[in-house]
Amino acid sequence: MHAQVSSINNTVSAQVKESCSVQLRSPIDPLISIEAMMLVLPRLTGNLPTFHISALTQQALPDLVLTDKRFFINEQVDLVLGGDIYPQIILGGIRKNVLSTLLAQETVFGWILTGRADSDNPTTNRVSFFNEVALDKQLSTFWELEDIPEDRIMTAEEKQCEELYKRTTMRNQDGRYIVSLPFKDDFPSKDTVV
Repeated sequence: MHAQVSSINNTVSAQVKESCSVQLRSPIDPLISIEAMMLVLPRLTGNLPTFHISALTQQALPDLVLTDKRFFINEQVDLVLGGDIYPQIILGGIRKNVLSTLLAQETVFGWILTGRADSDNPTTNRVSFFNEVALDKQLSTFWELEDIPEDRIMTAEEKQCEELYKRTTMRNQDGRYIVSLPFKDDFPSKDTVV
């Protein structure tokens, strides 16, 4: 397939050449089966979480069966589910202020955590954002910025057209522009029969 993945500011972050059909199954409920079309990308995002979260954090959540039991380990993201799948997986359970800053939501795969997590190093703020810019686009932008503007020398005909435009262009009472058409000096030629 040929598709593009756009990110923030409508920037193309990836060119998609392959897709696959998958069946998502739940480890909690074997009756759940969700068909989905997935885009295959070489890399989804950077490793998450972006900073160390203590493994002891998991002990503060004894009654929640988490979807990602290793959520505190910085590792590669294998799959990102979009807004088309989210309504199919979300259940009714919700808990606010989990560990004082997180929101826990129940899904068919277990509980997911979202929000700002407290790190072991509170003085450092890190934000995770992935944006891939194609090298050819960067180079073309660079060369456009580096081009020296050329003083273009106009031909006699171009100068005549510009002068005619300045001299004869006006607006009528309807707000429309009236523009005289430039003709070459020899138009209509002597040989032209009307």
